[in-house]
Amino acid sequence: MLAKDLSYGFRALMRVPGFTLLVVLTLALGIATTAAIFSVVYGVLLSPLPFPGSERLVRLCETNESSVGFCMVSPPNALDWSRQSQSFEDLGIARYWPFVTASTSGSEKVLGAVATPEFLRAFLVSPLRGRLLELEDLEPGGHRVAVLSHSSWLSWHGGDPEILGKTVTLDGEGHTIVGVLGPEAEIPGLDRAQFWVPLT
Repeated sequence: MLAKDLSYGFRALMRVPGFTLLVVLTLALGIATTAAIFSVVYGVLLSPLPFPGSERLVRLCETNESSVGFCMVSPPNALDWSRQSQSFEDLGIARYWPFVTASTSGSEKVLGAVATPEFLRAFLVSPLRGRLLELEDLEPGGHRVAVLSHSSWLSWHGGDPEILGKTVTLDGEGHTIVGVLGPEAEIPGLDRAQFWVPLT
């Protein structure tokens, strides 16, 4: 019975080839469009982020007329959120920051990041060597420290196993290297940072 129905339908469609072609093209376009939209939605909204615990992360932003289109928050407000919140394990802030490094070969502009210790903890980042930023590093007048990205440790310091405790000059001030991030460290939106220093 099914074979007869299919045969009849095929013969009917062949009687009007222009209409048949239009139907086939419409179906093909609809299927292609649906597949393209799904791939975009999956990539942006549904696929998990490439680091552990990504389903538990929340991004908080302040909104005002001067920052439309940007996710921003003032450090004092972030501190208030952290103190008053009962729902978050860690709440931190970070942003790119341009530095000028000084070495024996001269000065060079480098893209780094300033962050609170909670920010790196929220992404479950662990150091390959040494430690990450800590709350004591935020105290005004305290010892200046830096954590290197894995790529800058390899490219600028040759993967020196004795890197901890050495000094790097950033914006004319010495920072003691206290840690190196692992190669698997994934920090979305800040993955080009070569250094991490405390946001004091």
